[in-house]
Amino acid sequence: MSSSSAAAAAAGGLHPHHMRRVARLKGAASGDVPGNINASTINLLGSFFAAATAGGGARIDAVPLLACAGWTIEEAAKLADAVCTDDADEINGIRRHLGLPEAETITLGEGTEDETKNNAYVSAHYNENVSFAHEVLAVGGTFDRLHAGHRLLLSAAAVTCTSKVLMGIATDELLANKTNGDLIARYDERVNDARSYLQSVNPKLEVVVGPLSDPKEPPAAATDASCTGLVVSAETLDGGHAVQRMRREILGDGVQPLDLIVVGLITASGEDKISSTALRREDRRRETTGA
Repeated sequence: MSSSSAAAAAAGGLHPHHMRRVARLKGAASGDVPGNINASTINLLGSFFAAATAGGGARIDAVPLLACAGWTIEEAAKLADAVCTDDADEINGIRRHLGLPEAETITLGEGTEDETKNNAYVSAHYNENVSFAHEVLAVGGTFDRLHAGHRLLLSAAAVTCTSKVLMGIATDELLANKTNGDLIARYDERVNDARSYLQSVNPKLEVVVGPLSDPKEPPAAATDASCTGLVVSAETLDGGHAVQRMRREILGDGVQPLDLIVVGLITASGEDKISSTALRREDRRRETTGA
């Protein structure tokens, strides 16, 4: 399926504004083995969020429960609101045994044609020669109106980290001049949303949050030698390279370079990429018109 309408049908049953825990995605090589991640796993996550967005909108709260993030089939079966077709018989069999109602069965499509190409391009060009198992790993962003693109970024961090995530989040002061900046959620709220979501994907991780208040100031990924990976989007890859340069300047040429793990972009209705700016604009319009 390559059209947005096909993807919407494929993601049927995922509703916006409600947390939907989708159990045990299969289909990526080694993706069913805890801690064993590769480029195909990242590509799979991209396809998952592309299809989920097509079916439920940019703000859909979909949480992938992956075996490679440590979820056992029994744990996933107890929590899942929905289950991928390949796993339906096994998971719903466990739920029936536990006296639980069957989880909704969904078939994940590949998203729009552009998203499919984007995910494939990202995996082929950026993620083939990096490690996907990092004891300490970093991720950062604004995380306002936590949307599918944020969830993809955080999910990728959650499955490629084995112990501690260093999460940088932009401060209120840094965002003061953003479009519709008065609608941006406060720092503490954004911290809580991002941390909670990441740990819903992988509850075993420690998450250490730090403020990003000045673009010229080095983030933790540049100053902490124990950090060996950084998750970025295709759009923020240049920023990842800038952090890499800061790291060498601060820690010396002998420091282990960061593995830059790159995720693709998720679009809204197959058109523009999903962004917090666009969602704030939508909220402002609704506030103004009452529609």
